[in-house]
Amino acid sequence: MWVLPVNSGISPQYLPQVRLLRRAALAVTHGGNNSVTEALTCGVPMLVLPFSTDQFAGAAAVENAGLGLALDPNTASVAELELAARRLIDGDSASAAADLGASLRAVPGREKARAAFTGAHPATAERAPVPVSGAQQPALTMPSP
Repeated sequence: MWVLPVNSGISPQYLPQVRLLRRAALAVTHGGNNSVTEALTCGVPMLVLPFSTDQFAGAAAVENAGLGLALDPNTASVAELELAARRLIDGDSASAAADLGASLRAVPGREKARAAFTGAHPATAERAPVPVSGAQQPALTMPSP
């Protein structure tokens, strides 16, 4: 059960997810891209309960990376949910998520993405020159089948 202090300043109509994640020990999520990205950036391990589409792939990726656990939301018991939550908070996933979060906050994804395209080091990606014309950009090639 979600319990908020009376003076939390949080309205039931709107929950500022990132603000909450910054103080959380665990994120329980359906595994949508935004929730996963925000939890990882905040360095919080995840208990993923996927319901549809890309959430299953996201749940598997989170679990395979050691950043959380995935359970079937239709069959997981209260005892299984509690055990998974305790394992995540007390286990290696918490430190792995914290380390990844620190890395993501140190060099934001937009800088890493730009560096991948410009060849600049991520820490200096904002200062990297951006090609103006298509002629200055390297050609993209597809590997042969």
